[in-house]
Amino acid sequence: MSGKAKPMKNILIISSSPKKMIFSSKTFYGTIDLGTFILWKRKVDMNIQIFGTKKCNDTRKAERFFKERGIKYQFIDMKEKGMSKGEFNSVAQVNGGLDNMINWDGKDKDLLALIKYIADDDKLEKVLENPQVIKTPVVRNGKQSTLGYLPDVWKNWN
Repeated sequence: MSGKAKPMKNILIISSSPKKMIFSSKTFYGTIDLGTFILWKRKVDMNIQIFGTKKCNDTRKAERFFKERGIKYQFIDMKEKGMSKGEFNSVAQVNGGLDNMINWDGKDKDLLALIKYIADDDKLEKVLENPQVIKTPVVRNGKQSTLGYLPDVWKNWN
């Protein structure tokens, strides 16, 4: 492949061998080993969203996890914005449904009891109106998502 350029999403591979790669991007030009390039490429392709609250310890640990690895993320404060119905349904589908999204050990026992016993049609609306009952952090990477602090899962995301 030496001498041929191969474009890859804003990256131009100029030369490659089993262990080294010379490439050019908007922000970098130089030689790195192939393993480092693959890790760098994974970071660039990730689209991380962290839904949580500023006071939640697990949310802060999730932010630290991605920050320490140089992975950009978007933080959404659920006290200010919450999740849209589509975002919530997408995450719930991947994580075992609406009931798995709820932090049943939360502080507001009256609200949790109401959510537990109201009709299924009304549960979703009640949860979206009261995002403080959702387990945090909710971490998304495209269609992948997790509830809570799960660094072992995040390490395997591409």
